[in-house]
Amino acid sequence: MYAAQARTPIVKVEDPTIPTRIDTLLGNGMINEWETNFLNSIKAGYVKYNSLTAGQNDTFVALEKRYDATAIAARNAWQQAWDADKEKNWQHMMKYYSATPYYRGAVSKWEKNNAYIPSESEYNDICCNKYSAKYLKNLDIPAKYHVGQLVVYKRYGSHHLATIVQIGDIKNWTKGSRIYKIMQIGAANVDVALEKELLYYRPSMNEKLQKYDNDSPF
Repeated sequence: MYAAQARTPIVKVEDPTIPTRIDTLLGNGMINEWETNFLNSIKAGYVKYNSLTAGQNDTFVALEKRYDATAIAARNAWQQAWDADKEKNWQHMMKYYSATPYYRGAVSKWEKNNAYIPSESEYNDICCNKYSAKYLKNLDIPAKYHVGQLVVYKRYGSHHLATIVQIGDIKNWTKGSRIYKIMQIGAANVDVALEKELLYYRPSMNEKLQKYDNDSPF
């Protein structure tokens, strides 16, 4: 027979100031949806049980610190420092990450309100990590090729002559990730290629080129 293990007692926090402090946070006009739901939940729990669990209290105290006078002053200073460059970077990264599984919390807030200004730490985490920095740098690099230009499309070790049909957006943070729509000479369909898959066409490359039919002039 195994001896029954004693349950760890639940630590309760009893403080008659808690309901008033909860109401103060609920009325500050800055808390988000999750914080509002959490505060309403623990307020109802306190009314029923006259206490919070230690975990609930820890989260509550952390919220109070997040919205104390010092934190609010820092947040106001950050919002006053918000400018066109930060806004542009933020919008670019939100559009980029909205197509990925990353930073879903921030993306969700942005999708509900495109004018949402992130906190300083949120902005730095999302826009200043090494991948985002490379992506933003790529956005400032002009397209290497122009519409109508002859290029060589490198595909599976072969080379195909093509013309640029459309210049697209930057796909990701890697070098040469701009998207192009191309039409291979002799082919009927439009292909999608990355800039790093294309080369400038030179007549000396003709011997390497794959031909679709004998009527092609190259």
